[in-house]
Amino acid sequence: MPDSKHRMSVPEFRAMKSAGRRITVLTAYDHTMARLLDQGFGVRCTLRSAQKIPQIRKTIGEMFGPESFDRPELVIADLLADKGWEEAMRGAYALIHVATYVPAKEPKDPEQVLAPALEGTKRVLGFAKEAGIKRVIMTSSVAAIGLGHQSERGEVHLNENDWTDVAGLKGRWTYPVAKLLSEKLAWEMAKTDGLQLTTICPSMVFGPAPDADTSASLKILRQILNGKVPMMPPGGFGVVDVRDVAEIHVAALLDPNSAGKRIIANSGYLAFLRLAQIIGAKYPDVKVPHRTAPKWLLRIMGRF
Repeated sequence: MPDSKHRMSVPEFRAMKSAGRRITVLTAYDHTMARLLDQGFGVRCTLRSAQKIPQIRKTIGEMFGPESFDRPELVIADLLADKGWEEAMRGAYALIHVATYVPAKEPKDPEQVLAPALEGTKRVLGFAKEAGIKRVIMTSSVAAIGLGHQSERGEVHLNENDWTDVAGLKGRWTYPVAKLLSEKLAWEMAKTDGLQLTTICPSMVFGPAPDADTSASLKILRQILNGKVPMMPPGGFGVVDVRDVAEIHVAALLDPNSAGKRIIANSGYLAFLRLAQIIGAKYPDVKVPHRTAPKWLLRIMGRF
């Protein structure tokens, strides 16, 4: 993976902060931006629609007090269009690319997921290069690392050097393909354009949402709370707290030695049934699943 001749040090970042230079964060509002604001960094945040501005300002005011209402600079920019990106990158000294489309279910048109991931990455890193930005932190996913691998023993050990095997994926699942291709594209552009790139690869992210614009993982919890999940599927997944993911993004940004590396963010394994049990213990009045669905039933349901 690419390595630059000069990596921006922590003192250089602090000097940039003192000079009023900004870090551009590609997301409407999340814990990463909150962490940067908490440390006193100037932040420029992108969002697709101006309709979100009042809610974002309200959330910032609630988290940091009324005096922080206007602290982040907000720029309207869409991953699928050029408009706004020159303004978003102008004068910034670092970029944190958090924005991505995570569907709650597989879309009929794969381009709904692929286009923002691939066109968006190419557009964003291209404008960053034009603006003279060298330091980039990009959110990828363990979906770009750990899927599609087969083992006769049923056990596979993977690390940051591995990539998802698309040929081994069962059925059509666009999200891991999009994360795989977009991250590989980012590394190619980093090598060509001399970017100091670090990618963060979280597992399933849970934790408090800053506002009502929730993630796909929290929508899973909402379905359980609403009684729409009669039984949990077998198995489980890796999980990580959203606040830890934010901390890792900022720590990677400030650590020049993280440039050129992929970093897995995962706190442990959580069985699907255990997830339901945790929700049930927190909300005893809610009827949550107490059984695991048999595999034969899932195979039948998968036909419809």
